Amino acid sequence: MNRMAAIVLAWLVVSVSAHAGEKAAPVDYDHLVHKWKQVQADDEFKLVSTYPAPVPFSMNGAPEATLEMSAEKVAPGHDTLEKIVPGEVSGIRKQIQSAAYEEQDGKKPVDGIATWYETIDGARAAFIKYRAGGVVGQAPTLPMTVIHSILIRGKTIFFTHLIVRFGEHQDEVRHDQRVLIHKEITFAPGGGSHG
Repeated sequence: MNRMAAIVLAWLVVSVSAHAGEKAAPVDYDHLVHKWKQVQADDEFKLVSTYPAPVPFSMNGAPEATLEMSAEKVAPGHDTLEKIVPGEVSGIRKQIQSAAYEEQDGKKPVDGIATWYETIDGARAAFIKYRAGGVVGQAPTLPMTVIHSILIRGKTIFFTHLIVRFGEHQDEVRHDQRVLIHKEITFAPGGGSHG
């Protein structure tokens, strides 16, 4: 299973209201506008909205949104965004039921998944956006908007994963995803943008 599908799958299957065993820490980063708490996660930087999604979007107080950032070494043969994105989309399709892509954002989704590329601060990034409506083979759930970003800097691939369960603060959380992408570009070793 690919990384993106695994993260969404975890949020669809597991209750996230209690965060049992995870250590919460306040987040005070310049330029983040949403109220987040940071939770300890293996090899990932993970933020959880302090606002619970209301019923019926969550029946157990799950957060409105989560924002995760991770990195891994570039694999041989997967050293451009054009080589990485199709595999990620394929993995998402195999694991996640897509819901109707209802956003009026000018993107052109193919079978419910939109992909596009942007240059941010001189670095090229890929984006994958869709609405997750459950896990393949299981009962559908209320849809969540998912936006993944992929950025290659030097020999490292950076991922940010934004999952929005309830959109009351969606402008804030989408802004903060961009802040993390900017931080990846600014602080990533090696520089250079692959695409």
